[in-house]
Amino acid sequence: MQNQELINKSNPNPGKDCFVWVGAIIRMIFLFIRLPIFFVLFWLRGIVVTISNFIGSITLFACFFCWFAHSYAPNDPMFGKMIWPCAIASLCFFILGWLYDYVIMWVSPQDMSRIYY
Repeated sequence: MQNQELINKSNPNPGKDCFVWVGAIIRMIFLFIRLPIFFVLFWLRGIVVTISNFIGSITLFACFFCWFAHSYAPNDPMFGKMIWPCAIASLCFFILGWLYDYVIMWVSPQDMSRIYY
């Protein structure tokens, strides 16, 4: 009788242990799914970020070049039609590179923000 009372005192919610095991199993399954995705994304990071930065830099340079070239003729109808698409493309490629890093940090099995800072 005393042993049963000690067990009940040490574990006031005996049915809760089942939920702890289910939660641990779900976390392990999520880790085994997340880990290969992280490795593939991290492996491709150099290529994706390099291409994104390169294209973003080229389009930003093209934006400045168009602005400089058309500054002598501001009444030209092509003035806004060339500058804004280059500027928007440059911003989009910058955001793409940033979002790729953000997705890698989100999928990471560990806290990646401590590694970069």
